[in-house]
Amino acid sequence: MLKNRHMFQDQIWLHLKENQASPLRLLKLFEVLVPPVPVQDIARKMGVIVESCEIDSDGQLFMDINAGVAKILVNKRASHVRERFTIAHEIGHLMQHHFTTVHRDASGQYEGRIEWEANNYAADLLMPYWMIKFVGPRYKNDPRELAPIFDVSEQAMFYRLKNLGFVPKR
Repeated sequence: MLKNRHMFQDQIWLHLKENQASPLRLLKLFEVLVPPVPVQDIARKMGVIVESCEIDSDGQLFMDINAGVAKILVNKRASHVRERFTIAHEIGHLMQHHFTTVHRDASGQYEGRIEWEANNYAADLLMPYWMIKFVGPRYKNDPRELAPIFDVSEQAMFYRLKNLGFVPKR
């Protein structure tokens, strides 16, 4: 687990980032066993500040590795499920990518790849395979039924089921 946990109490994200923590590792570390995944609590327990404010994108990630500060800004006009996905997406950037200060989602070849990776990380965190495998059959893998259980959009659940090879009903 974590070495010198008290030393990292407010900056656990630094240790997790150094080890490129997977969504599964975060779920295990924070003992998440059932949906919906408490993504805002996970960010808080990692020592990441989450603020809702008026911004011109879904989310932004600010970090200062030297000061041990990480902050996620989410658009306050976003729906609840969009906000949850954005937080998980920005945690994905924090764990996987080597930004030094600020990251705003953008377009372009390099940015497209890292955005795809962050989206996959968010999907793995909010809708882990093992949870869907356990819960999905009870609801015939119907995204309309599963989305509220996982507290995600129907569209996110549809694509997650499709990408995992489950046959969603639409």
